[in-house]
Amino acid sequence: MLPIIGLFGCSRDTVRVSGEVVRVRGNQMPSPDAPTPVYPGFSTTLYFFEPFKADKAAATREAGVYREIRSPLRAKVSTDEKGGFSLRLPAGRYSVLIGRDSVYYTNLSDGEGFLNPVEVKKGASNRLRLQADWDAVY
Repeated sequence: MLPIIGLFGCSRDTVRVSGEVVRVRGNQMPSPDAPTPVYPGFSTTLYFFEPFKADKAAATREAGVYREIRSPLRAKVSTDEKGGFSLRLPAGRYSVLIGRDSVYYTNLSDGEGFLNPVEVKKGASNRLRLQADWDAVY
């Protein structure tokens, strides 16, 4: 069974969010001769913040890596050794970041500048697949 931890401001009206975090490394350039890669999961922590833009985070010199987030943390969950996780959250929008040592990582933003925005909906599957690709080359 996957851990369900770290919900702040718990409500009776929560929905299940589950998924996996995978580790992507090395050359990711497409090649017609290369087999489809399978990425392994790994143990980490996911952080669910109120949605925020990059100006609410202290960036490091490395792309996608942030030291400090100035947006309320709503939940966090530890993944298992295969990257799997499950937790319950109130329906709504979140910015989801991957823990990397003592910093946070995200490789996505939307057209409005929000970092890794995710919408949790009632009645939906709410399954996430996040990629930790800080060592990948595209």
